[in-house]
Amino acid sequence: MRILVINGPNLNLLGQREPGVYGAGTYDDLVAGVSRAAAGAADVEFFQSNSEGALIDAIHGAAGRFDGIIINPGAYTHYSYAIRDALAAVPVPAVEVHISNVHARESFRRVSVTAPACAGQIAGLGFGGYIAALRHFTGDLAVSGQIRLGEAPSVSGGTRLLALIGDPVENSLSPRTHTAFAGALGLPYIYLAFRITPGRLPAFVGAARTLNIAGFNVTMPHKQAIIPLLDRLETDAGAVNAVVNRGGELIGHNTDGKGFMLSLARLGVNAAGKRAVILGAGGAAKAVSRALRKSGARVAILCRRPGSADMSGADILSWEQTAEAAGSADMLVNATPLGSTGHAGFDSLGFVDALPAGALVYDLVSYPAETALMAAARRRGLTVVGGEALLVSQAALSFELFTGVAPDLGGA
Repeated sequence: MRILVINGPNLNLLGQREPGVYGAGTYDDLVAGVSRAAAGAADVEFFQSNSEGALIDAIHGAAGRFDGIIINPGAYTHYSYAIRDALAAVPVPAVEVHISNVHARESFRRVSVTAPACAGQIAGLGFGGYIAALRHFTGDLAVSGQIRLGEAPSVSGGTRLLALIGDPVENSLSPRTHTAFAGALGLPYIYLAFRITPGRLPAFVGAARTLNIAGFNVTMPHKQAIIPLLDRLETDAGAVNAVVNRGGELIGHNTDGKGFMLSLARLGVNAAGKRAVILGAGGAAKAVSRALRKSGARVAILCRRPGSADMSGADILSWEQTAEAAGSADMLVNATPLGSTGHAGFDSLGFVDALPAGALVYDLVSYPAETALMAAARRRGLTVVGGEALLVSQAALSFELFTGVAPDLGGA
C-alpha cells in the first residue's frame, strides 16, 4: 500500500511556528514519526508546499500511484475550493488532518471547505493525527468523518485527562461514554468523574490548569459558579457545561441547546413549525427554547414565576396553564428537576392526558431512566424520550470540543 502525505502552507515551519499551538516538533520530526508508524504496513511519500497550485498538482499526480492521501491543507482548508475539487476529482480516498484542535480555536478555523471531499477529518491530536489517518488506510481503524464506539484506550505517558465535575457524580454515564469514544480511535484520552463540592471549585480549576486537563464537563451545582473562574466564554446561555483547555486558557461552552437538537435529529424529528411546550425556566429551559425557536418551532414556557423568566421570543405562561398549553402541543419538554432522583415529583400528571395523540414527550431528567412523566406518556401511547438521549448527544459535542473529532452516534 502506498500513501501520499500532503502538507500545505507554513507547515515547513513546524517547531518554530507557534509552538504553544502546534508543538515543538519539526517537519522532519513529523516525517520521521509517520515513517516509523508506517514501517511494514505502508510505503509513505511526503510532499509539502506553500503554493496552492503545487498542492493541486500533487493531488492530481496521486491518481494511479497511491492508494490513499493524508492531507493537511493548512490555511487553504478554509477557502480553497480548487483543492476541494481536486480531492473530489481524483479516484484516491483522502483523510484531512490538523495538528491543532481547530474546533476550539478562532471561528474561521472551524470551517473546512476541503473536508467534504475527504473520508473524514482528524484534528487536535498533534502528529498523532497523521498516524490515526494512516491506521485508517492500513485497516486498523475506520474513519468516516467521525469515530465509532469501541474498546477503551490504552494508557501511556502521553495520555491526557478529560473529566466531569459536580456533586453528585457517582451515577454519571459520562466516563463510560467518553472513554468509549476515545477507545474507538485509539485517542490518547481517559475520562474520570470527580465529586467537587462548591467550596473546592476554585481549587479544581487551578488544578485543571496545573495538570493540563484537556477539557472537562460541568454539572450541578457548578454551571453558573464556574463562570467567573474561566478566562473566556463562547456561550451566552448564562451557564457552562463544558470547558476546553487551550494552551492554559480555559474556555466555557454550553452544549444544552445543540445537544437537544442533535438528539431530535437522531430520532428523525424536525421541529420546524411545531408547537413546543417547555416546563421550567432555568438554564436548560432557556437553551432548549432558544434552539427550538432557531429551528422554526413555536415555544411556550410554563414557569412558577412568569415575571422572572427571561425568554424573549417565547410565550410565557403560568404553571396553572400547563394542561391548557399541553392541549395544543406537538412536543412537551420537562426542563425541571421534578421527578428526578432526590427531588419531588409533579403534584399531578393530568396534563399528560391533554396532550394530542402523536405528541412527543421529552424528559430531560437523567435519573431515573424512566420517570413518572415518561411512564404516563407511554401509557397514552405517545412518543417518549428520556434524558439519556440528551446526555449522549451532549457527550458527543463535548468530546468534539475537547479533541476535535466528532463521534459517530449511529449505534449509540
